[in-house]
Amino acid sequence: MFGEEKVLTGGKIVKFQRSKWVSDEFSKGASTYPKVGSDPALWDTFAQPLCPYIYFAGEHTLFDGHGSLHGAYNSGIRAGDQIMTGLCEKQRKERLKVEEKKKKEANETDSAEEEDTDEEDEEISDKKRSKKDEGDKKRSKKDKSKDEGDKKKVQKDKNKIKKDKKKDEL
Repeated sequence: MFGEEKVLTGGKIVKFQRSKWVSDEFSKGASTYPKVGSDPALWDTFAQPLCPYIYFAGEHTLFDGHGSLHGAYNSGIRAGDQIMTGLCEKQRKERLKVEEKKKKEANETDSAEEEDTDEEDEEISDKKRSKKDEGDKKRSKKDKSKDEGDKKKVQKDKNKIKKDKKKDEL
């Protein structure tokens, strides 16, 4: 990382700076450490990017390196790899595939339900038609008898009119 020469010969210290972790106003001296019984998958959650632009690195995002410099370094390598390999774009494409598959399945389900509904509608229509035909037959008989009754009534009315005319003539 620094080059072999610098490591072997040392080098001149220009400035020395160290953090006072315990008195830091944001961390209050805390570092990450798993609680007994905690799930290592929790660190995977911390490592997930907020696509498409925010990636996380730091010792707190890696279970096998929490609270250490190598954890911070390795998590930086991981975040860089996520960016370079297009992780967010891959996740977006996968999500779109899943959504399309769900839509397709929903459409197939709807089509199957429509076919079932069409069959049920046909059955209902057939039943309605047969009931209508029965009703038409009954109505037809009633209509015939009604027509005959109407004809008789009309004939009676005609006969009555004729009688009334004869009376008027006399």
